[in-house]
Amino acid sequence: MSQPTQHQPASTHSGGRLWARCLPVLLMCALPFSQNVQAVTLKGSHSCEEWQEIRVESASGKQATRLNEVTAKYWIIGYLSALAGVQSDNLRNDPLKKTSNEQIYGSIDKYCAENPDKQLPDAIVALWLDIAKFKKAKR
Repeated sequence: MSQPTQHQPASTHSGGRLWARCLPVLLMCALPFSQNVQAVTLKGSHSCEEWQEIRVESASGKQATRLNEVTAKYWIIGYLSALAGVQSDNLRNDPLKKTSNEQIYGSIDKYCAENPDKQLPDAIVALWLDIAKFKKAKR
């Protein structure tokens, strides 16, 4: 492994962080080969309890927590978008087209309040299954 230079931050050389960022994409690639969407525990993601804490602290105006919330929101939307991209052929439509980001976060908030011991990917997959079920029923 090369040593960090002044143009490369040291964090890009930590295999754990890079691996945690790449793992959701790799897992999404495996979804077309399965019949059902199943929750997979991912290392490096937030727990539902952490998500709830971030949301509460961010609402109180803490700047550092606000950044954590924005980062977690991007992660959620990216994960859900990957699910949609991989699974949308099974639905024959755009499952997220009429779903706002705020609706997504609200669903994640609700799931996490009911399941604080779960991980965010569990909440996202549960949301996806609800969206997919709803979209299939509307066909």
